Amino acid sequence: MAQASLNPALKDLRGSLDGLTFRRRADGAASVFVQAPASTPPSNAQLARRQAFGAAQRYAREVLADPLQRGVYQNLAKALRRPANTLLVGNFLTPPVIGTVELGSYTGGAGQEIAVLATDSIAVESVNVEIRGIWDTVLEAGSARCVHGVWRYRATTDVPTGTSWRVVVTATNRAGHAAILSLPDPRDPAAPPAQASTRPPVVGD
Repeated sequence: MAQASLNPALKDLRGSLDGLTFRRRADGAASVFVQAPASTPPSNAQLARRQAFGAAQRYAREVLADPLQRGVYQNLAKALRRPANTLLVGNFLTPPVIGTVELGSYTGGAGQEIAVLATDSIAVESVNVEIRGIWDTVLEAGSARCVHGVWRYRATTDVPTGTSWRVVVTATNRAGHAAILSLPDPRDPAAPPAQASTRPPVVGD
Protein backbone atom coordinates (compact mmCIF):
# COMPACT_ATOMS: atom_id res chain seq x y z
CA MET A 1 0.00 0.00 0.00
CA ALA A 2 1.27 3.47 -0.82
CA GLN A 3 0.32 6.91 0.47
CA ALA A 4 -0.42 9.38 -2.29
CA SER A 5 -0.48 13.14 -2.54
CA LEU A 6 -2.96 13.64 -5.35
CA ASN A 7 -3.02 16.42 -7.83
CA PRO A 8 -5.87 18.85 -6.95
CA ALA A 9 -7.72 17.72 -10.05
CA LEU A 10 -7.77 14.17 -8.66
CA LYS A 11 -8.71 14.96 -5.05
CA ASP A 12 -12.08 13.22 -5.30
CA LEU A 13 -10.77 10.19 -7.17
CA ARG A 14 -12.05 6.89 -5.78
CA GLY A 15 -12.37 3.41 -7.25
CA SER A 16 -10.14 1.41 -9.58
CA LEU A 17 -8.15 2.50 -12.61
CA ASP A 18 -5.51 0.61 -14.60
CA GLY A 19 -4.83 -1.93 -11.83
CA LEU A 20 -4.79 0.68 -9.05
CA THR A 21 -7.45 1.14 -6.38
CA PHE A 22 -7.83 4.63 -4.85
CA ARG A 23 -9.38 5.03 -1.41
CA ARG A 24 -9.73 7.96 0.97
CA ARG A 25 -9.43 7.37 4.70
CA ALA A 26 -11.51 9.12 7.36
CA ASP A 27 -8.57 11.52 8.06
CA GLY A 28 -8.60 12.64 4.43
CA ALA A 29 -5.42 10.87 3.41
CA ALA A 30 -5.45 8.92 0.15
CA SER A 31 -4.31 5.32 -0.20
CA VAL A 32 -3.41 3.55 -3.41
CA PHE A 33 -3.54 -0.25 -3.66
CA VAL A 34 -1.92 -2.20 -6.50
CA GLN A 35 -4.20 -4.98 -7.71
CA ALA A 36 -2.09 -8.07 -8.26
CA PRO A 37 -3.31 -10.24 -11.14
CA ALA A 38 -4.93 -13.51 -10.10
CA SER A 39 -2.49 -16.41 -10.34
CA THR A 40 -5.19 -19.05 -10.82
CA PRO A 41 -8.57 -18.99 -12.56
CA PRO A 42 -11.58 -18.52 -10.24
CA SER A 43 -13.35 -21.62 -8.97
CA ASN A 44 -16.98 -22.38 -9.75
CA ALA A 45 -17.88 -21.29 -6.21
CA GLN A 46 -16.10 -17.97 -6.68
CA LEU A 47 -17.82 -17.41 -10.01
CA ALA A 48 -21.19 -18.18 -8.41
CA ARG A 49 -20.51 -15.66 -5.62
CA ARG A 50 -19.52 -13.02 -8.16
CA GLN A 51 -22.66 -13.69 -10.17
CA ALA A 52 -24.82 -13.43 -7.05
CA PHE A 53 -23.13 -10.21 -5.96
CA GLY A 54 -23.56 -8.71 -9.42
CA ALA A 55 -27.25 -9.62 -9.38
CA ALA A 56 -27.57 -8.05 -5.91
CA GLN A 57 -26.01 -4.83 -7.14
CA ARG A 58 -28.38 -4.70 -10.11
CA TYR A 59 -31.33 -5.29 -7.78
CA ALA A 60 -30.22 -2.44 -5.51
CA ARG A 61 -29.83 -0.07 -8.47
CA GLU A 62 -33.30 -0.95 -9.77
CA VAL A 63 -34.93 -0.36 -6.38
CA LEU A 64 -33.13 2.94 -5.77
CA ALA A 65 -33.91 4.19 -9.29
CA ASP A 66 -37.46 4.85 -8.11
CA PRO A 67 -37.44 8.18 -6.18
CA LEU A 68 -40.14 7.10 -3.73
CA GLN A 69 -38.49 3.76 -2.99
CA ARG A 70 -35.13 5.50 -2.70
CA GLY A 71 -36.57 7.80 -0.04
CA VAL A 72 -37.94 4.86 1.93
CA TYR A 73 -34.61 3.04 1.94
CA GLN A 74 -32.58 6.16 2.62
CA ASN A 75 -34.62 6.73 5.78
CA LEU A 76 -34.22 3.10 6.80
CA ALA A 77 -30.50 3.19 6.04
CA LYS A 78 -30.11 6.33 8.16
CA ALA A 79 -31.81 4.63 11.11
CA LEU A 80 -29.59 1.55 10.73
CA ARG A 81 -26.47 3.62 9.99
CA ARG A 82 -25.77 1.78 6.78
CA PRO A 83 -25.72 2.95 3.14
CA ALA A 84 -28.99 2.23 1.35
CA ASN A 85 -27.20 0.36 -1.43
CA THR A 86 -25.38 -1.88 1.06
CA LEU A 87 -28.64 -2.57 2.88
CA LEU A 88 -30.36 -3.74 -0.32
CA VAL A 89 -27.40 -5.80 -1.53
CA GLY A 90 -27.25 -7.57 1.83
CA ASN A 91 -30.99 -8.20 1.76
CA PHE A 92 -30.70 -9.82 -1.67
CA LEU A 93 -27.88 -12.09 -0.52
CA THR A 94 -29.30 -13.01 2.91
CA PRO A 95 -32.52 -14.95 3.57
CA PRO A 96 -34.88 -14.24 6.47
CA VAL A 97 -34.59 -16.19 9.71
CA ILE A 98 -37.42 -18.47 10.83
CA GLY A 99 -37.09 -18.32 14.59
CA THR A 100 -40.16 -20.18 15.85
CA VAL A 101 -42.89 -22.37 14.37
CA GLU A 102 -45.53 -23.06 16.99
CA LEU A 103 -47.21 -26.42 16.40
CA GLY A 104 -48.68 -26.81 19.87
CA SER A 105 -52.20 -26.02 18.64
CA TYR A 106 -51.98 -28.12 15.48
CA THR A 107 -52.72 -31.86 15.40
CA GLY A 108 -53.78 -32.17 11.77
CA GLY A 109 -57.28 -30.74 12.05
CA ALA A 110 -59.05 -28.13 9.95
CA GLY A 111 -59.39 -24.78 11.72
CA GLN A 112 -56.29 -25.30 13.85
CA GLU A 113 -53.59 -22.66 13.85
CA ILE A 114 -49.88 -22.67 13.08
CA ALA A 115 -47.95 -19.59 14.26
CA VAL A 116 -44.60 -18.44 12.88
CA LEU A 117 -42.02 -15.90 14.02
CA ALA A 118 -39.69 -14.81 11.22
CA THR A 119 -37.31 -11.87 10.96
CA ASP A 120 -35.33 -10.11 8.25
CA SER A 121 -32.87 -7.22 8.04
CA ILE A 122 -35.51 -5.18 6.15
CA ALA A 123 -38.84 -7.00 6.22
CA VAL A 124 -40.42 -10.41 5.82
CA GLU A 125 -42.66 -9.98 2.80
CA SER A 126 -44.59 -13.24 3.02
CA VAL A 127 -44.87 -16.52 4.89
CA ASN A 128 -46.31 -19.58 3.15
CA VAL A 129 -47.32 -22.79 4.93
CA GLU A 130 -47.65 -26.24 3.38
CA ILE A 131 -48.95 -29.36 5.09
CA ARG A 132 -47.60 -32.51 3.49
CA GLY A 133 -48.58 -36.14 3.97
CA ILE A 134 -47.32 -39.53 2.80
CA TRP A 135 -44.73 -39.42 -0.02
CA ASP A 136 -44.46 -35.66 0.58
CA THR A 137 -47.85 -35.07 -1.04
CA VAL A 138 -49.11 -31.52 -0.47
CA LEU A 139 -52.39 -31.80 1.42
CA GLU A 140 -52.92 -28.05 1.58
CA ALA A 141 -50.99 -24.82 1.19
CA GLY A 142 -51.64 -21.16 1.73
CA SER A 143 -50.37 -17.80 2.92
CA ALA A 144 -50.10 -16.93 6.58
CA ARG A 145 -51.43 -13.60 7.84
CA CYS A 146 -49.25 -11.23 9.85
CA VAL A 147 -50.93 -10.09 13.08
CA HIS A 148 -48.84 -7.85 15.35
CA GLY A 149 -45.60 -9.32 14.03
CA VAL A 150 -46.73 -12.96 14.27
CA TRP A 151 -47.55 -14.86 11.10
CA ARG A 152 -50.63 -17.06 11.59
CA TYR A 153 -51.96 -19.79 9.34
CA ARG A 154 -55.29 -21.56 9.92
CA ALA A 155 -55.56 -25.04 8.40
CA THR A 156 -58.45 -25.72 6.05
CA THR A 157 -58.17 -29.52 5.65
CA ASP A 158 -58.31 -32.49 8.01
CA VAL A 159 -55.29 -34.74 7.66
CA PRO A 160 -56.55 -38.31 7.15
CA THR A 161 -56.55 -40.37 10.34
CA GLY A 162 -53.32 -42.29 10.82
CA THR A 163 -51.40 -40.13 8.32
CA SER A 164 -48.08 -38.68 9.42
CA TRP A 165 -47.67 -35.09 8.29
CA ARG A 166 -44.99 -32.44 7.91
CA VAL A 167 -45.33 -28.66 8.04
CA VAL A 168 -43.17 -26.71 5.60
CA VAL A 169 -42.82 -22.98 6.24
CA THR A 170 -41.33 -20.61 3.65
CA ALA A 171 -40.50 -17.04 4.70
CA THR A 172 -39.52 -14.64 1.90
CA ASN A 173 -38.04 -11.15 2.08
CA ARG A 174 -38.57 -8.22 -0.30
CA ALA A 175 -35.65 -9.26 -2.49
CA GLY A 176 -37.17 -12.71 -3.01
CA HIS A 177 -34.68 -14.60 -0.85
CA ALA A 178 -36.47 -17.36 1.07
CA ALA A 179 -35.80 -19.42 4.19
CA ILE A 180 -37.50 -22.83 4.27
CA LEU A 181 -38.08 -24.94 7.38
CA SER A 182 -39.64 -28.41 7.26
CA LEU A 183 -40.92 -29.75 10.60
CA PRO A 184 -42.15 -33.30 11.33
CA ASP A 185 -45.30 -34.42 13.09
CA PRO A 186 -44.17 -34.25 16.75
CA ARG A 187 -46.34 -37.30 17.53
CA ASP A 188 -44.39 -39.51 15.12
CA PRO A 189 -41.10 -40.72 16.67
CA ALA A 190 -40.04 -42.27 13.35
CA ALA A 191 -40.45 -39.05 11.36
CA PRO A 192 -37.36 -37.56 9.70
CA PRO A 193 -35.81 -34.65 11.61
CA ALA A 194 -36.45 -30.99 10.87
CA GLN A 195 -34.76 -29.70 7.71
CA ALA A 196 -33.74 -26.14 6.91
CA SER A 197 -32.79 -24.75 3.51
CA THR A 198 -32.82 -21.52 1.52
CA ARG A 199 -33.93 -20.45 -1.93
CA PRO A 200 -32.08 -17.47 -3.46
CA PRO A 201 -33.84 -14.79 -5.48
CA VAL A 202 -34.57 -15.50 -9.13
CA VAL A 203 -31.84 -13.83 -11.17
CA GLY A 204 -32.97 -12.32 -14.44
CA ASP A 205 -30.92 -12.06 -17.59
